[in-house]
Amino acid sequence: ENTLARMPAVVLEVAFHTNPGDAAALKDPVFVDAAMKGVEKGFRLQAKGKTCKPFKITSIPDVTIPYPSTTVIPVNFEGFPYFPVTMTIENVFCPPDNDCTGGTAVFSEEQDSPLSIEVSCSGTSDTTDVSRWSTHLTDADGVKTNAFEHQLTCTATKNARAGGKRSIRVIPVKR
Repeated sequence: ENTLARMPAVVLEVAFHTNPGDAAALKDPVFVDAAMKGVEKGFRLQAKGKTCKPFKITSIPDVTIPYPSTTVIPVNFEGFPYFPVTMTIENVFCPPDNDCTGGTAVFSEEQDSPLSIEVSCSGTSDTTDVSRWSTHLTDADGVKTNAFEHQLTCTATKNARAGGKRSIRVIPVKR
């Protein structure tokens, strides 16, 4: 089918109407939309000299910091997401007597890995508290990474008394 082409050419066969499963998929607007987004992404990546890789979070370090303090940690990913990318951070486990807050942020500008998270332990405590978090990324095409779990440990404050309001926050930050 391409033997007479006078420039680089490709034939894309997304589905075959003679295959009952393919024929049904071709009538599904969600399938058609996803297939065409995939074709468009393939052309876009090829034009940039990039290959197709699954979009996934590869690492988020577990962190230990003292009460009260804040630090920024990386969210390392691979693949070539279509920006804007939305980062969503949800609390999986919050220690007793803590208020745990996650968050969502939209990264509008295209950027390489890593994205960033700000983690903070507020207040004082005579105990060490361990919280668990789940983070995922979603690109503009609706491609969503698997959730990646990570941990934040807030260590006891020297000479602190029991009780008092404490909060643990893990939120996306834009560079």
